[in-house]
Amino acid sequence: MVMKRFTQAVVVSVLLCLSGTVIAANQYVLAVSNGIGGTVQISVSFGNVAKAWDGSITLLIDEGSQVKLDAVANPGYHFARWMGVTSFNSPVLTFDMSQDWALQAIF
Repeated sequence: MVMKRFTQAVVVSVLLCLSGTVIAANQYVLAVSNGIGGTVQISVSFGNVAKAWDGSITLLIDEGSQVKLDAVANPGYHFARWMGVTSFNSPVLTFDMSQDWALQAIF
């Protein structure tokens, strides 16, 4: 197994407004890396706000944000599984942020 050092850190933050008071939502870490043989397309949405990235990245994401990971194999490779989540072998993974995640696409 090859582990990559994350070289990017991005904060995805949405402030909630309640009765005129601005509060920050709970946030969780999403660390995604693509293995040899492909890349991962990452999209995060919260309400009407959406962002997208390609490749290995570490993000700080608001609780309740929807995350979609799409593992895309390079020519000559195929997606095998996600490391970091059990029993899920589809290249597309969608979930709501409610905990920290460290995931790697294995090709």
